[in-house]
Amino acid sequence: MNMAKLISMSEVCKFTEVTIMTLKVWDNEGTLKAKYMTAGARE
Repeated sequence: MNMAKLISMSEVCKFTEVTIMTLKVWDNEGTLKAKYMTAGARE
């Protein structure tokens, strides 16, 4: 996997102007799925 293409949830929040909680809700709903999660289950 090319690590250079991964961005953190905080970076996504900055780009989309939504909160981390909103991203988590979208992930749980299936609206937006994380492509990769770290070993600690952090997205």
